[in-house]
Amino acid sequence: LVDRVRAFQSWPGCGFSIRGEKFRIGLAEEKKNVLSLKPGETARDGDGNFLIGTAKDALCLLKLQKPGGKMLNVEDFLRGFNFPFGEIVESLEMKNLLLQ
Repeated sequence: LVDRVRAFQSWPGCGFSIRGEKFRIGLAEEKKNVLSLKPGETARDGDGNFLIGTAKDALCLLKLQKPGGKMLNVEDFLRGFNFPFGEIVESLEMKNLLLQ
């Protein structure tokens, strides 16, 4: 997932939705899932990292953007947005990259 976020950063982008609102991931890294998060479950760890559980480990979000906003470091993003941690996010559908 980290490689996918990096590869599609400019276009078509990677993101998720929660409560009908879409968010775009600008940068992420892999972390151990020490909180035993379910796939798609969101949480903040003891260091304040924004984590999303995956089937194997956890995705630690470093940059995030909401619709109409600019890409921000997660710390700055969370200062201005009350994110509903503990809920399950849904991955946004990827566009077809190849024409058939």
